[in-house]
Amino acid sequence: MSEESQKAHSSMTSSLRKQREELIVERKSLISELKIYDSAFKSAVASCPPKESGNLEDLEERIETVEEELEVGSRDAKEERALKRDLLKLKQSYDRVMQYIAASREIDIIRNRRSEKSKRVDELSKKLDELAETVEIEETLSRIESSSGKKLSKSDISKEEVKVPKESIGRLVGKNGSNIQKLEKQFSVRIMTNEEVFTVLGELANVKRCIAELTDMANEKEVTIPLSTMQIRALLAHDHSYRRSIENSCRVFMTLKDAEVTIRGGQNAVKNAERALNDLMKSTGTSPSHADP
Repeated sequence: MSEESQKAHSSMTSSLRKQREELIVERKSLISELKIYDSAFKSAVASCPPKESGNLEDLEERIETVEEELEVGSRDAKEERALKRDLLKLKQSYDRVMQYIAASREIDIIRNRRSEKSKRVDELSKKLDELAETVEIEETLSRIESSSGKKLSKSDISKEEVKVPKESIGRLVGKNGSNIQKLEKQFSVRIMTNEEVFTVLGELANVKRCIAELTDMANEKEVTIPLSTMQIRALLAHDHSYRRSIENSCRVFMTLKDAEVTIRGGQNAVKNAERALNDLMKSTGTSPSHADP
């Protein structure tokens, strides 16, 4: 990758990451506000009085009629006391209706404000997802160009995921990510891991080949092969260099115990390791009894 191209990728990625950070801060602030609105909404609903029957205009008219009747004063004390009780009840009912209306308005205000904040959070979340994907693609373009010298465009990049068994993750990733790095270089792709989900980005054909390789590696197989003393010495010669070479090139684990070697890895990987072991042993004049020809 040229220095100019590297700077362009770096500048673009840096700018995108800065945008994401700013949006993350805004979303975090809005989520805190939403919690406050949630609390206020629950409190407003809890304190809202029950809905009173009747409406304000009707109550106002009835209050006015009773007040006019009391002003006339042409009735006995008993009737007047009854009218005053009616007036008091009407005014109390009027007050409860007013309280209910005020509480309902407050609830509506809180609900609308919360809805606005929630809508903005959704917009930010969508934007953050889009930016994250753009960063992924930009970093993929940079990594592929750096490793293979191939300059691709965004439209060239495909993305696929594969879920692997939890117990296979360590073997797939390798020590310090060594297997991931080898696969990335072999297939000119970028691989990201999130627990059991492996995400592969690159040109479609390369992505599918890499997914197939990961799937094979995830389907673990174990084969035990008896070895003669001469074969064991050959495998362990040069400070185990032959053994490590087979493990690294075939992406398998090999365990020696007594007069046997156990090969563990993906189905195709184990077959390739058996072939490599057989090729090695040809120099001794004897091949492992279970190796493929």
